[in-house]
Amino acid sequence: MNFNYKIYGLQINSSKEIDILPTTLTDTTDLSIHWTTDKNSTPFNSLKWERFLNKGLENRQRLHVFTAESKEGTYHKLNYFTDTGILLFILNPSFDQMWIVHDKKEPIYNIESILVGPALGAVQRLKGIVCLHSSVINIDCNAVAFIGRKRAGKSTMAATFVKNGFNVIADDLAVLSKSEDTFLVAPGYPKVRLRPQSLEAIHSKQAEDFQQVYPNRDSRYTNIEDSFEEKELPLKAIYILNPTENIGNKPQFEAVTAAQKLVQVMEHSFAAYMLNKELKRQEFSFFAYLTKQIPIRKINFEHNLDLLNENCNEIVNDFRELL
Repeated sequence: MNFNYKIYGLQINSSKEIDILPTTLTDTTDLSIHWTTDKNSTPFNSLKWERFLNKGLENRQRLHVFTAESKEGTYHKLNYFTDTGILLFILNPSFDQMWIVHDKKEPIYNIESILVGPALGAVQRLKGIVCLHSSVINIDCNAVAFIGRKRAGKSTMAATFVKNGFNVIADDLAVLSKSEDTFLVAPGYPKVRLRPQSLEAIHSKQAEDFQQVYPNRDSRYTNIEDSFEEKELPLKAIYILNPTENIGNKPQFEAVTAAQKLVQVMEHSFAAYMLNKELKRQEFSFFAYLTKQIPIRKINFEHNLDLLNENCNEIVNDFRELL
């Protein structure tokens, strides 16, 4: 029995049920996923693999990327080193077939989290599709994205908007496409990843009440099925989150120079380590044009979870003034 899903604009057919994704009905398939514990049932042994290295991959201890040339084109293999062993994702040259090779002892929730995050992000990047490490929400039928350094509060901000009656388009990975002069954000999946402090502040519950994302991290999934935006929406603004201290209860918004816009967006490109020189050139051109068309604002706000709702309201007001 196979299962169908839609995520990041992809229609997926999987040989195993993916618990964290809602099933869908579809007559088309963009990517078929085959789960197995036997490498011999994949193209693995028939190919000669060479490690792909660049600056982005040099310091990644838990991820090694390999390529292999064939008559059909280039195969890609992602080796994720987990606490249990090595988890393999093998992609065919046309990126419409994926084999997941896993140990029987590997926690399924860990495989699923890697699949819907870095693995599918890698598929999109290798296809030349630009992605941001970002959370995106729907304000007035427009996509508003949040970027920022690690633990800046991107997912926390998205979950706060849910509490205030808004829908989330994507969390962690935002898949972008261009249609004439409009940039569209494809829906992700109806979950938001939160750390224990944010869970307690937003949901008044302990972390143990929520499903774990990765075995070696403290983040948990919150279910947002009733507040998930299933349609792609036009991107109308990007906010750079900058939590700080001693600025008072009201957040401060800053304009960003043209040069800073491009640097900031490029810094938050998702899975840029997967790109060769040509894909990097394409990404640069995409972001150079995007940053000329889309308002990008920096928001400095007090690092205080008690002010989440106030920050949410101020962002809504600021965004509506931009339109």
